[in-house]
Amino acid sequence: MNVRLNSNELTRLGIKKTSMGRYRNKVDLHLHSLYSDTVACHPTLLVRGAEMLGLRTMAITDHSMVYGSQQAQQYARENCCSVQVIPGIEIDVHEELIPKARLEGQLAKIGLKTKAIDEAMKSRSLYKYDVLGYCYNPQDAGLFKLQENTLKSKRERMGLVIDKMNVFLESAGALKEALDIKELETDQTMPVTRNHLKEYLKRKGYEQYATKEIIDSFMAGAYKKKENVNQSIKQSVEMIHEAGGLAFLAHPLLERRVSILTGTPRENPVEMANGFARENRYFRSMISDMLSGFKAIGGDGVEVLHTYNFALPGSRELLEKTAKELNMLMSGGSDFYCGPGEGYYADKREWFIGIAPPDQSDNPQVTMSYDRVASWLER
Repeated sequence: MNVRLNSNELTRLGIKKTSMGRYRNKVDLHLHSLYSDTVACHPTLLVRGAEMLGLRTMAITDHSMVYGSQQAQQYARENCCSVQVIPGIEIDVHEELIPKARLEGQLAKIGLKTKAIDEAMKSRSLYKYDVLGYCYNPQDAGLFKLQENTLKSKRERMGLVIDKMNVFLESAGALKEALDIKELETDQTMPVTRNHLKEYLKRKGYEQYATKEIIDSFMAGAYKKKENVNQSIKQSVEMIHEAGGLAFLAHPLLERRVSILTGTPRENPVEMANGFARENRYFRSMISDMLSGFKAIGGDGVEVLHTYNFALPGSRELLEKTAKELNMLMSGGSDFYCGPGEGYYADKREWFIGIAPPDQSDNPQVTMSYDRVASWLER
């Protein structure tokens, strides 16, 4: 298929014309579409962008949703695309893989006092783990049930946000017309996301309140009252296996987790990288325990290559070495959300589509092959 994207589509995907074809024979197994919270890219646009870049294989891994992955597979099949699209999903879980005592010990080691440690231990980032699922049966009833429950949970949570915003606007003397959750629920197959809320506020004349900071503050309060559909890591792995798929631990070195455990700001990647290098012995031990724990509950592999790795020199090698020692499969992906100026995180410019940033796209280390992926495609 001869793919052509207009300048607006290229911008939405964050693709530079000089990048076209530079990712040939590479893969990206961690992409998000508009079925994930905050994202503005349609699944078919992601397929077209991946094909233009020359990717061999891709997977759309929306949060507890399979619609986006299905649409991408159907589009690629019907249009005879050269890029191969495999089923993907990312399931959010909040659970301890590292004992609290180990985390508290590390926080004390970097100099935090008791009160600061208590505050840090409350952070969701320390316990947030995502499980990536690949090559599952696209028609699996269990994953569809998870999707249905996720849609319901997100609508209920957004309803709480709308109620709180109405109270806030009224108390500020700015309420012109009450916000109504029903006006946001136009498509029952779509999650109601931050991006939808941002655009809705603009349409209703509340543009000054349609900022990331304000929306995040209301969403945080709603999270405390109504969580996403939550299940354990073991349940997520079993669900993926029951659907005939493979379960991978996503981005073990989540930047928020590294930031907390090194006592360095996320906004300063150089300082965080230095902190990671300084605490390398701890992270080697932590990664070993984390991956061993994941494998013990049936996990198949780990996401070795991820956007965050480029900010942490030596992290990819650490993950790869540990995965090999444990005889685990390895995957990689960009975790792409949206291009510069697009979507809810319009100020975030580090997202890209492809397995590596343009300046590292020729690195042979990012070229991967997956026997299981190949066997799935041959079915």
